[in-house]
Amino acid sequence: METCENPDEQLGTLCAGCRELDFDHIFRTEPIGELGEEVAIIGPKPLNGKRSKCDLCEVFYESSPAYRKKYSLHVRLFNSVRGSHLQPNVISPTQERFLSVLRSNSRLIYDYSVKEEISQSGVIGYIPNEHPESCSIRLVSERIVNYQFIRDQLSACTANHADCDKTKPVSTSLTYLNLIDCLEGKIVQGSLSDEYMTLSYVWGRQLRTAAESTSSNFCLEKSPLTVRDAAQVVLNLGRRFLWVDRHCIDQNDNMERDVMIHSMDSIYENSEGTIVALHGDNDESGLPGVSNTPRSPQLKVRTEKGILISSCPPITTLVAESKWNTRGWTYQEARLSRRCLFFSEFQVYFVCRQSVKSEAVPFDSSASVVTQLLNDSPLDARLFGRSSSIPNGFHSDRLEYTKRDLTKPADILDAFRGIAQRSTFAAVGGIPVKLLESNPDPNTGFALGLLWVRRPKWTTSIHLLKSNSSLARRRPGFPTWSWTSLFAEIYQDNYGLQSAYGKYINEIPSNFPENEARIMFAPLIDGNVIPLALEAVQMIADTKLQGVKELSVDGEFISLRCRHREPFHEWYWIGDKWRYFQPDLWDANRENSWPGQPIEADQEVEAEALVLIQWTKRNETETVRRLNSVYLFMNNLCFIITKRIINEAPEVGPMSKELGDQNQDRNQDRNQDRNQDKDKSKIEHESPEAP
Repeated sequence: METCENPDEQLGTLCAGCRELDFDHIFRTEPIGELGEEVAIIGPKPLNGKRSKCDLCEVFYESSPAYRKKYSLHVRLFNSVRGSHLQPNVISPTQERFLSVLRSNSRLIYDYSVKEEISQSGVIGYIPNEHPESCSIRLVSERIVNYQFIRDQLSACTANHADCDKTKPVSTSLTYLNLIDCLEGKIVQGSLSDEYMTLSYVWGRQLRTAAESTSSNFCLEKSPLTVRDAAQVVLNLGRRFLWVDRHCIDQNDNMERDVMIHSMDSIYENSEGTIVALHGDNDESGLPGVSNTPRSPQLKVRTEKGILISSCPPITTLVAESKWNTRGWTYQEARLSRRCLFFSEFQVYFVCRQSVKSEAVPFDSSASVVTQLLNDSPLDARLFGRSSSIPNGFHSDRLEYTKRDLTKPADILDAFRGIAQRSTFAAVGGIPVKLLESNPDPNTGFALGLLWVRRPKWTTSIHLLKSNSSLARRRPGFPTWSWTSLFAEIYQDNYGLQSAYGKYINEIPSNFPENEARIMFAPLIDGNVIPLALEAVQMIADTKLQGVKELSVDGEFISLRCRHREPFHEWYWIGDKWRYFQPDLWDANRENSWPGQPIEADQEVEAEALVLIQWTKRNETETVRRLNSVYLFMNNLCFIITKRIINEAPEVGPMSKELGDQNQDRNQDRNQDRNQDKDKSKIEHESPEAP
């Protein structure tokens, strides 16, 4: 390995406090408490990018997490990170000492609860001159990519990772599959059986016309820098062919474009690996360390006895902060690839379905606490969601996907099609439902799929800055019962894997309790109402099933008291108290504070709620059971709830309704009713009863 013994490298300029730190002693002697130990207090990070005169203080400041507030910082020494009482050994593998820069708080417990803060900007290791092999962190070249590292990882993955060789069975022939011959610099006809690599990147503003990008007019030498760099990477790795969507799909041929859009999941999954241009915001940004795009230097300070060195940020941090991560199509491109080479401003990260490695930390996550903190996000939803509290599967993929933007909002289902096709769930209008299993039945499964919400604030850290915090708004052309109708992060709480519901949405077999509610859904497909049952839908094309926008629903409705406060606050009387439901839509003029309980001035209306799920609980009456069911599930069915002034409440009982994208009409009608009746007296109403 490389050592710090470089005769041309100068000792760092240190302040008086840093000169007193003996890192040879700190990293070798005396035991450390399980919550780490404070090494130095460095105070708040300088504002406006002002650099510290001390090289080591500057390394510490640059290694601190991106906090929302200006905290006083300190340097903390760890050799492990204590796990929770439920999973005490999750982040306590082989011990290795490292430094992390964290906010100072006498009440804060520095354990698994701040794991994200510990690793967000990377950790700092120490390479002693005498025993450089004792540190998991390696020196990274500032000038050129370590191609031998990439070749070694590709070979090891191919030889040892069975999961990385699995692909969905497809025909190897695609009529329009064109590949760039990187050696000849031209477009050639290819097939899925060829050995090729793919490129995932941000197009940015396009100065070239579509005609200039087609295969007949393609010229590698005149292509964007990112494409030229990717071709050079392919050749340096001993490969020849590259697939790039912009140049390998004729953008002027609608039929070819449609076929290839619906085949992109197979193209990326069958490639040997995907080159991800993580750095930059357009196709001229290039790949750092390949040709003209420079790398950001690895943070390090040399001392007389060794070198303090940064691991560079983990791949999860760089993905979360990148422009690439904001684009909708790129999620599927990376998620369905078997291997990805992430070219960041610091280094290359090799990420496959089983492991993560980087030029700076080229070891498996099981090697030490350092490698587990940094290399524990393989090619699944964990790579894209540092704070995701739901495990792998359709629902966690949907959460990460819906953080992203699409140039064409109508692509919301197409850009997620490959993920949906590989799930054990079928997607009916985007709603996940299991049609191949009898437990639960498809109608109950669809009802469970309707329990999506806009991501709650409690699922993310309140201390760290988040790049994805856009306000929610409606997506035109999609039904409001489907998550596809909302520009927002879509979340579905699993209530823990100890519940049958939690196991169901995480694709774990379980015995789901029988649904006592009478509920039936029938999608409208090609003008026909099709009952939601395996026999009826198994012959329907997947694209038609996903594109459903109208449903016929047969079920039972009950009445609930509702208090409304303009412009958007609503409470429902459930059991013996008012319950507040957070709305899906927010805008810049809406307050974020908790509204508390309703007051007498709030308008009282009556809500009609569809009963989705009902089950028997011991020692409870039917009325309580039914109301609990509505409490849990009514919030997600805002499209079907109608509200009237109480003295105009509708009759309660079994009913059927045709549901489409009629939310806007209902809102207009409701507002008209409110304006007409706001002078009417309010009548006291007893707690509602179940039908």
